[in-house]
Amino acid sequence: MKRLAEVPGQELRWTRPSARRKSDELRSGDEIVATLQWKKGSLAVAEVADGRWTFKRQGFWQQRVTVRREGSDADIAGFDLGWWGGGTLDPGAGRRFRWGSANFWRSNWQWTAEDGTPLVRSSGSRNGRGSRASSRSNRPRPIFRSCRCW
Repeated sequence: MKRLAEVPGQELRWTRPSARRKSDELRSGDEIVATLQWKKGSLAVAEVADGRWTFKRQGFWQQRVTVRREGSDADIAGFDLGWWGGGTLDPGAGRRFRWGSANFWRSNWQWTAEDGTPLVRSSGSRNGRGSRASSRSNRPRPIFRSCRCW
């Protein structure tokens, strides 16, 4: 598996290799950069070359996704989902990132810093068989870059 730090500024693409498997792959060209495997219910495990994390959706009216290092009970980040598909990621240390629509038609989405600076833009295919992400920075970003929100 290729490290995220090895693909800064390159286009990344989410693919589902098999309709029967509940897993997705994040690719840079033909190289796998990350995987996301759906376990049971709303639990998913993300893996990159540097580690593994779990994502768990909680709540009904006020949904939140918690992020933990695999095997740990301590949350390292939380993503609060908004009513219209966006939300806010809080990885601690006073930082916050926003996931939201980047255009009127809601066909492009992006992560932005608190000050509104775009970090990563994502666009999905019309047939639902993959989405693309590109970064405006040449520096690698945290794990949230490689994991989709659901």
